[in-house]
Amino acid sequence: MNWNSERIKILEEAFRPMSMDRTDRGANSLSKVVTPTALIIKDGDVVKTYLHANVEVDDEAAEYNIERTLECVSGKGFYHLLVADPTTHVTVEVRNYHHEEFESLKLAEAIVLKSLAHRILTTGLLAVRKHRYPTKIFDCESEALKWFNELRKTE
Repeated sequence: MNWNSERIKILEEAFRPMSMDRTDRGANSLSKVVTPTALIIKDGDVVKTYLHANVEVDDEAAEYNIERTLECVSGKGFYHLLVADPTTHVTVEVRNYHHEEFESLKLAEAIVLKSLAHRILTTGLLAVRKHRYPTKIFDCESEALKWFNELRKTE
């Protein structure tokens, strides 16, 4: 699947009516959240964060996105899929940002990158940071989701 097809699928899914699964989440909890910098979708035990095109993600935006994600997961562990648009700009501050509760709930993190610049920066950042969970960079979302399935089998 190419990037444009993935984006169309993401947008179609985002604008479908919200589903409220009262057994998995509280009655007031959302499964989809749109913030100024991201679309966040909770799909079972996977939280998908799609960074918008042509936005700057700083530590304030990261904090806001993380708080919205924590509302969706209600204290339960989750697999995090981060999909960055090639035109998203991530500031130096956010690269050093750390949120203990958010990090402690992640079971694994897959990062889908479409630009060489993002890949170089992320590879360097991951080499320096020590994570308590598996982290991997991918070219497409479907491969990242397959990786999550493989990880579930080893639990």
